[in-house]
Amino acid sequence: MVKENKIIKVYIDNCVFSKLLRNTINDKEQLKALEKIYDCDYIDLVVSEEIFKEFVKTKEDNIRIALKLFYKLIKKIDTANIIRFEGGFSVPFSFPFNVGKVVKDEIFLRLKKIFKNGDEAHIYNAIKADCKYFLTLDRKTILNIIKKDSVSIVLKEACPDMQFVDPKTLLEKI
Repeated sequence: MVKENKIIKVYIDNCVFSKLLRNTINDKEQLKALEKIYDCDYIDLVVSEEIFKEFVKTKEDNIRIALKLFYKLIKKIDTANIIRFEGGFSVPFSFPFNVGKVVKDEIFLRLKKIFKNGDEAHIYNAIKADCKYFLTLDRKTILNIIKKDSVSIVLKEACPDMQFVDPKTLLEKI
């Protein structure tokens, strides 16, 4: 159980919102778990700007508008910078000139080899924001993939302190 006054940061994957709005969460236990998670004062539910990029691509007007409203209401974490500038120098003022190279973050590159469809960006942001849990209902591209031994090893290196959970599992852990 969680110590008193200890806030747990939980990143919410897009599919949780989308499935709720589309009423496609068929597992009643998962649905009840989501309601209990909502009732937990010590859980800080967060998203990054990456989720908004997915929300606005939603084709159905009523779903897209509701998702955008959710985004406006929920707490956001800063989007982590995936690239950095190494070596050389940069003159950003009247004459933009760079010498050096642009390098993508190693953790992001590892995640990109495992995850697809933007999942890697969400997971990367959750890692960089020190989220304890990554809450998802996405079995196909996240929850089932992380069970593979080769993936598990990479994730233990990339995010040793973050766990991937569905709502029911999150409640069991906290």
